[in-house]
Amino acid sequence: MFGTVTLTTLQRAAPERAHGRIMGVTTAIDSWVETIRLPLGGVTLTALGIRAGALALAGVAILAGLTCLTIAAMHPAPTPGDPAPDGDKAAS
Repeated sequence: MFGTVTLTTLQRAAPERAHGRIMGVTTAIDSWVETIRLPLGGVTLTALGIRAGALALAGVAILAGLTCLTIAAMHPAPTPGDPAPDGDKAAS
């Protein structure tokens, strides 16, 4: 649900020359988290019950999304006329 916000935030906050490396690391971390998230979600739902467990897991997702939105607000999207923040010259 928050994947688009996360990727947009990373692209806005990072220098353009580092986007490839950052996306590679992000993809690797996402894969690792997926491996951990599914069993942990099952354990959480078993321990807390369906309703409380679902609320706890939703709270984590909402917190992550709000964090990304806050970071995105601190790094507004550049307009075409803006100079690159890291000193790189835009391709013409």
